[in-house]
Amino acid sequence: MAEHTLILILTAVLMFLGLLGSVLPGLPGAPLILLGALVYAWYTGFTVITWMTLLALLVLAALSYFLEFFASALGVKKLGGSRWGMAGALAGAVFGLLFGVFRA
Repeated sequence: MAEHTLILILTAVLMFLGLLGSVLPGLPGAPLILLGALVYAWYTGFTVITWMTLLALLVLAALSYFLEFFASALGVKKLGGSRWGMAGALAGAVFGLLFGVFRA
């Protein structure tokens, strides 16, 4: 019973942090929600949350990152930036995604 309670608390904390991450910068919202769902699915033997649900959450998480990157590039264009500015916004987003976690 204690194990079940711990898994529920971990899942709730991950999903709550994911919800906060959808509005606060610095917290990866969609991946935290996906991780919470994955933890709970693993614990329940993938009977409550199926692989198809996890796949749908993965697609939505990837789509959210894709839209975030291109929204920043389109924001540069809307505010009068050049194509080089748009490319810089995209390159900065990808660089920040890949290497921003490892900052000291």
